[in-house]
Amino acid sequence: MANELIKINLPDVTQEITLENEWFQKRDTMLAEAQGYTVATANNADAIGESVAKLGKMASKIEAERKKLTAPFLTAQKTIKAVVDKATEPIAAETMRLKGLLAEFAETERRRLFEESRKAEMERLAREAEQAEQRRQEEELFGSSTAVTVIEPEPAQQTAPKIDGVRLSEAVTFDVMDENLIPVQFMTFDQAKLRAWISDHKAELLEQLKREDFRQPIAGI
Repeated sequence: MANELIKINLPDVTQEITLENEWFQKRDTMLAEAQGYTVATANNADAIGESVAKLGKMASKIEAERKKLTAPFLTAQKTIKAVVDKATEPIAAETMRLKGLLAEFAETERRRLFEESRKAEMERLAREAEQAEQRRQEEELFGSSTAVTVIEPEPAQQTAPKIDGVRLSEAVTFDVMDENLIPVQFMTFDQAKLRAWISDHKAELLEQLKREDFRQPIAGI
């Protein structure tokens, strides 16, 4: 393949081209006659037409000679192009193959990046859904974390009777003798203590909450 020899036989043409002097004489005569017409009229219209035809024939005659002289060169040009095209066929074929590889790689990369982007988006949505479900379960178990402040009106204070120079005040005090005897209506539920207990047992409660047999660990809650 490396020793392949390309040989093209070029046409053997003469190194000189001679045009007949008679042709140039006829050309100059026709041109002089044609240049005499400056305005077309009814009287000279036919003559102008004949002059146009003669000039056309003169040009066709020299054009025919040109084609005869250049024909061997055109044939040689076509032969050279055919040989060069044949020699570059393997290059063109390999170029097309390499371009195909690049196109296939580009498409594979595009699909990979698209799949990675889609997978990352799906994972993000799954994480958000899981976090939302966990918050919902915590709210069902512990209640909403939104603090509600209740403002109660202050009880009306009775003004003690005043005497000039003397300030009097009244007060009611009590002592707890037995907590077991105190009525339920005077027992106050402490939410802060409940939330502290839930916080200490949060992991255990979340695990139990996922079970089908889950039961509230504190009665009444």
